[in-house]
Amino acid sequence: MSGSAIERAPPESRGARRAFAAIAMAVFLTALSQTVVVTALPRIAADLGRFDQYAWTATAYAVAVTIVTPVAGGLSDRYGRRPLLLLGVAIVSMAAIPAGWSPDMVWMAVSRAVQGVGGGIVSAAAIAAVADLFAPEERGKYLGLIGAAYGAAFLLGPPLGGVLTDALSWRWSLWLIVPLGAAILVAVARVFPGERREVPKERPDLAGMAALTLAAGPVLLALSWGGAVYPWTSPLTIGLLAFGAAMAAVFVLVEARAAAPIMPLGMYRLRAVAASSVVMFLAGLVLYGSVIVLPLHFQGVIGLPASTSGIWLTVLPVCMAAGGMVSGQLISRAGGRCRLSGLAGTGMMTAGAFAMAAMAAMGRDVSAVAAMTSMGVTGLGLGFVLSSFAVAVQNSVPPGTVGAATSALQFFRQLGGMLVLAAIGPAVALRYAARARESVPAGLEAQDPSARLEALTRDPQALLDPSAADAPGATAPAAADALLAALRAALGGAVGDVLLILAIAASLSVAATLFLSNSAGEESHRKSAEQR
Repeated sequence: MSGSAIERAPPESRGARRAFAAIAMAVFLTALSQTVVVTALPRIAADLGRFDQYAWTATAYAVAVTIVTPVAGGLSDRYGRRPLLLLGVAIVSMAAIPAGWSPDMVWMAVSRAVQGVGGGIVSAAAIAAVADLFAPEERGKYLGLIGAAYGAAFLLGPPLGGVLTDALSWRWSLWLIVPLGAAILVAVARVFPGERREVPKERPDLAGMAALTLAAGPVLLALSWGGAVYPWTSPLTIGLLAFGAAMAAVFVLVEARAAAPIMPLGMYRLRAVAASSVVMFLAGLVLYGSVIVLPLHFQGVIGLPASTSGIWLTVLPVCMAAGGMVSGQLISRAGGRCRLSGLAGTGMMTAGAFAMAAMAAMGRDVSAVAAMTSMGVTGLGLGFVLSSFAVAVQNSVPPGTVGAATSALQFFRQLGGMLVLAAIGPAVALRYAARARESVPAGLEAQDPSARLEALTRDPQALLDPSAADAPGATAPAAADALLAALRAALGGAVGDVLLILAIAASLSVAATLFLSNSAGEESHRKSAEQR
């Protein structure tokens, strides 16, 4: 695929900064469309009458984003960032209207999936556009600011959604996106530069798009449904996984022969792309795994209310945003060299993950400072990782494949996240059951005629219920306290075990970072100069 350039002002010009501001607003909009409904989800499920489908809206959005992002990245290389950005913002905004009118959870899930399509398009085009607007040595700080836009949406979205839900209706938490999206659509149309892009003569890689969708879609659905909606051993779950694996092989064959592949396989021969893909997958495991299990520890082990748990957890995204901004500035000052920043990021991510595992293993005897410090270090590391490796890839590939390469990183991060979301619930439950059987004081089983003790030792979610403080079957207060303490310790140990596995996986990212070249920016300068 041939490279092309945007007709634009020099880097750091007023026009480039205005265009970037529009990009950041578009990213903030898509992130806000996810976070603003978080606090409204219980009310949505209750009003629409299907609490068993509580997670469908989040799952539909995440699956759509994961599938669409690599396709959108390749299309932005072919047709330009501007039309993709406009299309993505329009879809996110317009899909909020039917989502707000949802009469049932199926309608809501479909509408959120459509919003996810728009979100994936914006995400892919926005990050690739940074490479069009700025020189290699300047990209780091702007990619860090995009991370800050995500962080701002995480901080503002949940409380804003809660206020709208309580004051008006949960529907307004969705409809809020419509006027914001209209304003941002106008801003992108006005300030984002026009493009002169030579469209390749080869036909679009429709076969590759179809194969990727048929490979990723069934696998992601199986990971989302397995163990929750359908048993892992059910014919549907096994069939989806098998079909997805077969289509993944077909996708590789199609891309190897395509004249203009949507995801050029040759880019994985570059060390920066291969190493960054591995690191992003591992970062997805750590990020999504931490977000899932830490609230379980805060509420089920320490005994915090949900609101306080949420406040503690905000340390992670805030530090992620800060890490992205700091690493971006450091990379820019280093002339686009990313290896040192990448090593710092993977090192902090790994150290933070080990610290979180140790914190969880301490049970209830954890201070707020210790918990927030471990999350802060992890968040800083993740922020460094997300910006460092995006810059490394953008500075290593030809301009004509920047969109495909950077969107591939997002795909691998989302894939890691979906995998850990599917596996972490059963993993925590298994470790909790094993630890609970070992730690329940002897003789309490005989005092449990209602069999509630057996239920508590199998399901850690029961500890999130305030009534869990009334220990089942224990007639003496001392025995009740001993039982509850044992179950909480078992849950803390289980969470610690899972976080330890994530920490060990994170340590592999340090080794992968060593494959980065420390002169990627200079190489990209040379490639760009040769093409001009």
